Amino acid sequence: MHPSVEAFYKTCDALLVVGSRLRGNETLKYKLALPQPLYRIDADALTDNRGYRNELFVHGDASAVLDELATLLEGRIRIDPTFAGDLAAARETAVAEVSKGLGPYKRLVDSLQRAVGRDYNWVRDVTISNSTWGNRLLKIFNPRAGVHALDGGIGQGMQMAIGAALSGAAKKTVALVGDGGFMVNVGELATAVQEKANVMIVLMNDQCYGVIRNIQDAQYGGRRMFVDLHQPDFAQFCASLGLAHHVARSGR
Repeated sequence: MHPSVEAFYKTCDALLVVGSRLRGNETLKYKLALPQPLYRIDADALTDNRGYRNELFVHGDASAVLDELATLLEGRIRIDPTFAGDLAAARETAVAEVSKGLGPYKRLVDSLQRAVGRDYNWVRDVTISNSTWGNRLLKIFNPRAGVHALDGGIGQGMQMAIGAALSGAAKKTVALVGDGGFMVNVGELATAVQEKANVMIVLMNDQCYGVIRNIQDAQYGGRRMFVDLHQPDFAQFCASLGLAHHVARSGR
């Protein structure tokens, strides 16, 4: 979704897509020009030609198919020596483009990255903060460490975080939620405390359904309906459950 990435794609001879849905959200509503020919590997047979037409589809487990492919290509593939550098440069430019528009939130992102280390689960609910930086900037170091609702359902973040924490798959779990999604299942916070789930919740509180508000502003001339939220004092709510909490009121 960034000019630097689109420019990089134009230099590629082909694209192998493994386990990706190629959703409209990440492809400019399917207008993103992907390299051709496009090949796909996926455990879901229904992914064949989904969103984008593919030249070839292989139905199978990603690890097994890629291992076999690597064996077949061993000694037969020549990689452009500039490829890795060009890829890294495109990524760094895209990261800089996203970071430039974050303002004080950039400090939050950097602080989170330093705090979580490498062994953590990164769980996100559907929220503006996830769309702008949550699913783009924080680095994860395990292919299963990123957890989010693929179909866009709001309010699942807390439950997913509890499950991820109790699975023991990582040392710690961090959940990014908005106040709108959090209020959908706010009672699950008691579950997290009761089950002693090692979860750090980053609650972005703008006292409304921010995504819906922005849509109403953009498409209905600012005519807002049912987006403002009546909510508890979250600090007092956490205190009543015996949950440690901190309130950040500025970027300082």
